[in-house]
Amino acid sequence: EYGGMASKIVNYFRKSTNSTTNPQFGEEGERVTLEPTDQSPFFGDIEPGTIVPSFENNMYRTPIARHSVSTTDFLLVRSKDGKKIFIREIPSIFTAGQGLPLREVMSLNSRTTTQHTKNRLLVFIHRQLLRKKAQHRVRISDIVNAFPNHSETAIRKRLKDRADFRRSGDDSGWWTLKESSKISEEDLRNKILPEDVCSYESMLAGVTRLQGVGITQLNSLSTLQQGLAAFIQSNQELSKEAQKKRSKLGKMIRKLEIELKKAPWNLALNYRTD
Repeated sequence: EYGGMASKIVNYFRKSTNSTTNPQFGEEGERVTLEPTDQSPFFGDIEPGTIVPSFENNMYRTPIARHSVSTTDFLLVRSKDGKKIFIREIPSIFTAGQGLPLREVMSLNSRTTTQHTKNRLLVFIHRQLLRKKAQHRVRISDIVNAFPNHSETAIRKRLKDRADFRRSGDDSGWWTLKESSKISEEDLRNKILPEDVCSYESMLAGVTRLQGVGITQLNSLSTLQQGLAAFIQSNQELSKEAQKKRSKLGKMIRKLEIELKKAPWNLALNYRTD
């Protein structure tokens, strides 16, 4: 796998059954040779004797196509304060195709999401306790403000596992790190991977989009499909007049199904299992 959030270009070449010609790889990227019977790394297939470059990382893989760069094109980079503009050359330009997810997106209230939020809280607590300026201590109010969706009771429980509450002395009213709870920087980083953060943030973006169309309680596609099947079955047993009255409700349920299918956790899961 790749370190951190690094991405790279990989050139895939599929051998022909009777061909012995050497492939003409480009200058960029790694080279991977596929046998005639090997599965394609993309949604589409790779024809025998052809090379398909890709842009990939731990989260997705997408085919790319090189395009010629116009001599009149250049890249403008603005400084953070907006006072300076820098001109940079564009050495290469590619068009990306349809991406293939390599990791599932977290879904709301799933076990993976719950564990991720716990790890984020744990890492934040350790970061606060290890700050030299804070003298290796933290107040619970600082953590509550940083995690408004967590109850103070839940935060206090996590703190008790990692820190001691001081009732007297210079640290009175503060939580200080237990000697037995010290953790290395590497272990802290392994608890929250960049890919996990992207998956979690993608889930939050999907939830926000669903809320924007009025879906606030339902996020499971299977639950909706079961309800839709039951609705259709019950609708068949009604009179024609009653069926007409309920047709509008049926359309609304199908719209909900479409919106849930577009949720990132459902899309990624479908691509990963198909």
